[in-house]
Amino acid sequence: MAFMARSPVGCAVVTVVLLVSFVVTWAQLEQKMNYNPSAPPFVTYYVPFIGSMIEFGIHPVKFMRKHQAIHGNFFTFLMFGRRMTVCIDIDGNDFVFNAKHSNVTAEDAYNSLTKPVFGEGVVYDVPNAVLMEQKRMFKAGLSIDSFRAYIPIFVLEVNQYVDKHWKKDEDTIDLLKAISEMIIMTASHSMLGPEIRSKLYEGVAELYHTLDGCFTPIHFLFEWLPLPSYYASEKAHAELDQIFSKVIAERRSNPDVKHTDMLDILMTSKYKNGESMSDKH
Repeated sequence: MAFMARSPVGCAVVTVVLLVSFVVTWAQLEQKMNYNPSAPPFVTYYVPFIGSMIEFGIHPVKFMRKHQAIHGNFFTFLMFGRRMTVCIDIDGNDFVFNAKHSNVTAEDAYNSLTKPVFGEGVVYDVPNAVLMEQKRMFKAGLSIDSFRAYIPIFVLEVNQYVDKHWKKDEDTIDLLKAISEMIIMTASHSMLGPEIRSKLYEGVAELYHTLDGCFTPIHFLFEWLPLPSYYASEKAHAELDQIFSKVIAERRSNPDVKHTDMLDILMTSKYKNGESMSDKH
């Protein structure tokens, strides 16, 4: 005690050692107290609340493969206070995709993760029954006959893009950016109609890229944080709303003109209660 009193450094070292010992001991006690033999194996952790978040965050795939070799295709780990159960391989896929909705709910798991990307009132931001109806509406525009009709449009759009941007015999390009832009052009033309395609400029790929960048685990963990990606998502959605709202208004003002694309299907489809989708969702 006399040494600690005369040496602030020694006091600090002892304090840190005691604190670390307490944290590690508490983590072990917590795991012992919460042990459930009927639950999937639990990955051992040494820091309460944080759990395996650091190891998982550094290399998720390596983390999963490591513990799959130890625990099998089903195991649970702690990440920032949440228990995350991993289901891998054929058995894991079968369990996840064939589970009853009364036992598991994708809406609770994915809502905060996907809402910045897809927006409000669609996909996982609605009850499962509504999601199933929305899937039914989309399925009507994804038939085999529809895709056969899209092929010439795909070829046309890709050729036009290549002729416009790749005029040199040799050059260096950003392949990811180019493919993203071609996907936007082909999808907008084939599925949403020629007038949507005519109103799109190549910069709209940046809007979709912004939304794609919002698909990040940090939204899953920190839905309440004022993250820059949330503001970027709102801005991108607002700009896309303007583009599509004008086309929807033009189509409604010319009801005699027939369309057979996805936009027309969504505009004319109805839920089981007779209500139509809104212009936003």
